[in-house]
Amino acid sequence: MAKIYLELGSNIMPEVNIDIALGHIQKVVKLEEISTVYRTEPIGRYNGYFYNCVLGCKTEHDPFDLKKTIIPSIEAKMGRSVYRNKPDDRTIDIDMLIYDDLASEDLAIPHNDIFNKPFVAVCLCEIAPDLRIFPLYKTACDISSKMNKEGMIALFKYTNKLRIKYL
Repeated sequence: MAKIYLELGSNIMPEVNIDIALGHIQKVVKLEEISTVYRTEPIGRYNGYFYNCVLGCKTEHDPFDLKKTIIPSIEAKMGRSVYRNKPDDRTIDIDMLIYDDLASEDLAIPHNDIFNKPFVAVCLCEIAPDLRIFPLYKTACDISSKMNKEGMIALFKYTNKLRIKYL
């Protein structure tokens, strides 16, 4: 089985939609870790706070099927259009960050958000502190240590509720 890391984000009823997404995800992969969920400010044209977290999972699905079929199917079930624009509000956004030691430009693995978005790097550091990420071969903890985490609010009670329900 492959070890994968997925990032979840929502700014439309996020407390409800992150929970629903986890229910769908656990049907197709084995959930092993759920990072702390963080609330972050919307940037640009988005409305409402975002909730974000990273999941550590095991899967027998190949990376192409996950990225191109399974993940979009879950997003579509939750009302996310396949014809979406990047700055649209989201019921759910699921990104595959890492798939074992695969490096693929076509699948955007490892995902660029690890290097650009503090909430992704911080969450990945929490559940996989020793994981070295191609092409820098630095850990997510090394990467997140240099990022500005201002405005990130840890939602511990909500996170614990999800962990009790899904792990």
